[in-house]
Amino acid sequence: LVSSHLTHFFSASTIQTSPTSAPSDAPSVSPSSMPSSQPSIVIQTIRTPGSISSNKDFCSLTDAEKAAFASAAMATVEQFACPDSETCVASITSACGQSQVARRQLSSSSTSSSRKLQASNNWQVEYVVVEQFTCERATCSSPADVAKVNAIVETITTNMNGSMSSGQFKEVFAVKIIESAALNSNLVECLMVWGTVGAAETDVGGSGTGQTGVFYPDWENNTGTCLQDGKEPAYMKLSTSWLSDSLEECCSQFYPG
Repeated sequence: LVSSHLTHFFSASTIQTSPTSAPSDAPSVSPSSMPSSQPSIVIQTIRTPGSISSNKDFCSLTDAEKAAFASAAMATVEQFACPDSETCVASITSACGQSQVARRQLSSSSTSSSRKLQASNNWQVEYVVVEQFTCERATCSSPADVAKVNAIVETITTNMNGSMSSGQFKEVFAVKIIESAALNSNLVECLMVWGTVGAAETDVGGSGTGQTGVFYPDWENNTGTCLQDGKEPAYMKLSTSWLSDSLEECCSQFYPG
């Protein structure tokens, strides 16, 4: 009987104290069977189009003057459209009736063709105001997300329409023209400016990179390559020779070898 008890004791002790001879084939805590359905960051992009014209013959200016004129216009748009935002960007989508795609396809243009384009299009400059924010939900459909979109669109529309009707846009635009070394200050004499704001479009899930689909040589930062971030200088947007449809085409043209 004693021997039986001792055998039972030592057997139990052996079972309780002996380490496992091999690691377990499975983790102690099973991972989730499904990955998370929501990314950590989802960007809502709001694009609000607009158009501007003046009583000045913008399309007869030189390329350098057009670039300065357009730059002054976009700086004025940003000042009024979203004055309290650091992420708001206004950029030209069309000048003198030519879109970016058309400008890339044309190898050259004359003053007469520019005037024809202006005549066929009621607006000298068309632009888009782009604003982004991080959504509360992956679908950007929470009450806070919807309210944010509505507030941004309302601010841009109200500010642009109000500044045009009150004459404030013209006043600020005139100051920026005078400040530009590339423009003749006589342009502000009897200056008249008018414009319109279109319906905003939203895009859920954008990366916030601002890619535009066109490549340009990055001479400003001397990176030695072409970029596609939508930050090409204004003069490049108004010319037919700076923008390319692919990285290979751009690098081959501006960074040969």
